[in-house]
Amino acid sequence: MTDLDRLDPALRLAIAWQPAVSRGALADLFRLDGRLERAVARATEPMLAQIRLAWWRDRLKDVAAGHPQAEPLLSSLAATWGRHARFLTPLVDGWESRIEGLEASDPSAGFIAGRAGAMAGFAKVAGCEAEADAAATVGRRWALHGLMPAAEICDAIPLSAHLRGLAVLDGLAVRALRRKEPMLAGRTAALLAWRLGIFGR
Repeated sequence: MTDLDRLDPALRLAIAWQPAVSRGALADLFRLDGRLERAVARATEPMLAQIRLAWWRDRLKDVAAGHPQAEPLLSSLAATWGRHARFLTPLVDGWESRIEGLEASDPSAGFIAGRAGAMAGFAKVAGCEAEADAAATVGRRWALHGLMPAAEICDAIPLSAHLRGLAVLDGLAVRALRRKEPMLAGRTAALLAWRLGIFGR
């Protein structure tokens, strides 16, 4: 099973609707997030999880510096993110805040900030720096869906066609948070994704 096969179907839909020029970068962001999640989940001790995350943090620095990478995902990140790979470091920090047994003032806040920062970085990679704040909002809602808190959620935010995959993800996340269910649960979820993919709203 590949990293993409392991992704939530809603994330795979977001990738599919993202314009081809930046689709690989979004896919690699989600693939990295999945790797980091498994690194934390499989660690038997907090320190082991920290060591694994520190390895990824260092490798992202290497990718940003242009150093060749043999590991397949890192090699792909070098092609899709290049020097911008440094914008993915918050994702590592966010997962570190979720390690059980570590003292964190608010682990949920760290996790949310991590995904928000990574999504803002993706907007820059996609050539949409002016939409970095909006992309960060999508990242926060993506993280909130993973936490499923009791929170009031606003409407989906408008995004340009260059970030169509994020528009799909945001709409599905907002719907899921309101209903407190998986992003593709129910008959109308796929229709919503299709509408957002075509029209962006």
